[in-house]
Amino acid sequence: MISSLRRWACRRALALRIDESVGKEEGQRSNVALVPLSEWVVGDIDTTLFFVLSAAGLVLLVAAANVAGLAFSRAAVRERELAVRTAMGAGRGRLLRQLLTESGVVAVLAGTAGAALAWLMLGTLLQLAPAGLPRSANVGMSTTALVFALGATAFSGFVFGALPAWRASRIDLATGLSGGRGSSGSRRALLPQQVLVTFQVALCVVLLTGATLLVGSFAKLTGVDTGFDAESVVVATIAPPEARYQTAAELNTFYEDLLTRVRSLPGVSHATTTYSAPLFGTYFSTTVVPEGTEEDDANQHWVGTVIIRDGYFETNSVPLLKGRDFAPSDRLGEPLVVIVNQTLADDLWPDGSVIGRRMQYTGGLMGSADSFDPEFFPDSWMTVVGVAGDVRRESLSDVPKPEYYRPHSQITWGFQYLMVRADSDPSAVASLIREAVWSIDSSVPVREVRTMDAQVAESVATPRFRMILLAAFAGITCLLSMVGLYALLALAVTRRTREMGIRLALGARRSEVMRGVLARGLRLVFYGTLLGVGAAFLSSRALSSMLFEVESTDPATYAAVVLLLASVAVVACYLPARRAGRVDPVVSLQEE
Repeated sequence: MISSLRRWACRRALALRIDESVGKEEGQRSNVALVPLSEWVVGDIDTTLFFVLSAAGLVLLVAAANVAGLAFSRAAVRERELAVRTAMGAGRGRLLRQLLTESGVVAVLAGTAGAALAWLMLGTLLQLAPAGLPRSANVGMSTTALVFALGATAFSGFVFGALPAWRASRIDLATGLSGGRGSSGSRRALLPQQVLVTFQVALCVVLLTGATLLVGSFAKLTGVDTGFDAESVVVATIAPPEARYQTAAELNTFYEDLLTRVRSLPGVSHATTTYSAPLFGTYFSTTVVPEGTEEDDANQHWVGTVIIRDGYFETNSVPLLKGRDFAPSDRLGEPLVVIVNQTLADDLWPDGSVIGRRMQYTGGLMGSADSFDPEFFPDSWMTVVGVAGDVRRESLSDVPKPEYYRPHSQITWGFQYLMVRADSDPSAVASLIREAVWSIDSSVPVREVRTMDAQVAESVATPRFRMILLAAFAGITCLLSMVGLYALLALAVTRRTREMGIRLALGARRSEVMRGVLARGLRLVFYGTLLGVGAAFLSSRALSSMLFEVESTDPATYAAVVLLLASVAVVACYLPARRAGRVDPVVSLQEE
């Protein structure tokens, strides 16, 4: 707590000093946002890692509980063997050591197999990971990770194997030598397994709920209206060397020649350049005030600045809602013109009268307006000549922000993205872009050529990674829970075969016996679901920051999870129930 306060105080003091150095007076709104270097480098990866670790911990708990339940079941089946050993002089401590040794051997073998499987699947996991995952190249099966995994497995095996072993070592000779059969006795004997199955179902509900929420969120995210059409668009990063292109005229000539050549390529329908291609992360903001208001903090608006050349709106299929596009006459030395998006138009001029209105720079990310290069940001009014549709520029999960477009001819910028819309196969066009650039100047680097579809997919890589991992964990947990439920009911049927045979011999219908087994299993599922829904309701709030247009308490999600779990549980319960319905009274009574 104290260290957090110290960090906050240091950031605050540094922000004030920066404001003073750029002319901000005391009391004016600060334009400085300070972020710790660690956070800037790794972003919110700690949230993702904590999320994955928590989900993996829940899976480990379910697996350990499942093994404990199977150990209880195995001990119940081995009652006669353990009773004979006790009758022949084996002490309780010896039985306990034997059972713990068996549990430990299973844990070590399982841990070794799991480590080998993790090593084999590591490459697949890294392929699913988002491209921006920090230090992903250094991820591997380190000694620390291996020791931790084996230690956690051994500890879980000992802890969850100790209770079944302790209970089995307290065998009653009379009951054990008689085979442990009987109605009331079997009901009490299976109580620990019932508790463990209920616990597994509850954890299964928690993970299934989280996975369903993330799946719904991802579906909403990928189905959102981006404001542009990414299909068949190829983007290349162009960075003319500053030593060769020092003036605005040289840069304009280069880009005009480049667009002329690219537009003449076969398969190209539109082409343009821009400093801020959607979802590519190049973006900067400035503050502006509309004409007719005073230049103070109350009237300043933070807006995004997008530098474009002609053909931008056609290439990206961004609709021009009002006014006109930029014209060849909009160049250096002429009155400044801008095209605003719908959000900025609504913010500055809610009356709808936008075309012909003016606004002016007042500052930006670098501080006061004086800190801008006057060649690029002259202290003059900018006239709105058009209104464009909103675009989700920084990420699909962010609502469209107020922004305006400036023509590249009036704010010449060296670094640009070349955006090309292909008529058919974009990969065929991609191979020609570098040749077009180097045919003008071979010294101009083309750093990257990729499709816009690939960029959109990469922008949702992190939520997709979380969704896939949690869905896989939830699936494994559901499978383990149902295996535990099936094993419990199968054991119960085995131990109560004589009782069922007597009931059938006395006239009970086989459907009644089956319903009894089904009811016993579904009752445990009901209790586990009830506990799991409560736990999921409390824990799912931690997922709120990862969800998009989906509430963590969405009733439809909980209903879908309950319905899914009930359907799977019926299948798991039906198989032992069918076996119980096929009990032959004559055979079951002869076995006694």
